[in-house]
Amino acid sequence: MKNIDLAWILLILLVAAFFLYYKEDVKDIIRDNIIIKEVARNDDETGYYDQSNISYSSSGLVEESKEDFITGSEYNFDKEYYVYYSFLSEDGKKIYKQVYANALVYNETFRTITKISTSELSDVMEALFNDHPELFYLDTNYLYKYNSKGMCIEITLNYNDTIDNIGRSKELFEIEVNKIVEEASKLASDYEKEKYVYMTLIKKVDYDKNAQYNQSAYSALVVGKSVCAGYARAFQLIMQKLKIPTYYVLGFAKEDHAWNVVKLNGRYYNVDLTWDDTGSIFKHFNISDSDMEFTHRRSGISNNLPKCLNGNYNLG
Repeated sequence: MKNIDLAWILLILLVAAFFLYYKEDVKDIIRDNIIIKEVARNDDETGYYDQSNISYSSSGLVEESKEDFITGSEYNFDKEYYVYYSFLSEDGKKIYKQVYANALVYNETFRTITKISTSELSDVMEALFNDHPELFYLDTNYLYKYNSKGMCIEITLNYNDTIDNIGRSKELFEIEVNKIVEEASKLASDYEKEKYVYMTLIKKVDYDKNAQYNQSAYSALVVGKSVCAGYARAFQLIMQKLKIPTYYVLGFAKEDHAWNVVKLNGRYYNVDLTWDDTGSIFKHFNISDSDMEFTHRRSGISNNLPKCLNGNYNLG
């Protein structure tokens, strides 16, 4: 009888140990308007985390794949136009390329090509969103899973409703972009092109906090209503197509805010279409950091953008 009791006790202990080892801690949280689903799972002692078709070595790199795995390794990004990409570590750049490549084909969930910390993933995603206004269908909310060592191992992208008829959505978007680019291209100088884009968007877009897709350039260009994110991304996209380096800036101006930095004749200037559309035209057009220091403050990795140290560039 004692042997039977002992056997049962051992069996119970083994079962308890099994569930303890493979336990999951799932949490849904909201951080800075980004929805994150975090899953903590114990790693095995060899350094692998292998729950699907992707295996990681102890170095954190993908070791093998049993099916097609989109890495984005074929893409290269010129820091003159994709400046946030240049701020990342080598592993961060790999994840950036992977997310970009998956977004192009509307993939939702994928294992990461290499492990990075969850804090670095935040910088990667911010860099991607800030560099690529053309990905208007990609929602700025995303989810990820991390392991017990705090390393991200899976990302889930979210897409807005424009994805439901993406062919038509892209057609409408490109029509609006190309109309402005075509007219601006007829002008001689980068300044004249910039001024044309600035004025066109101010005339075209109405500020509306309830605008649909208001975190994307689509809201400004197709819907005609947006908030600061839509203004800034639309301006950035069109200027980049005109080969004028223009960056998306995140920061604070009485509240969370977005504006642009533009490069003209080798110098950098601030442009805030949102404040000018709701206030005075040209007040925040090609001005220095010192002219904005009492109203605008950069945040996050936008602090790494070039400083706007020169006086105003506004030829009237």
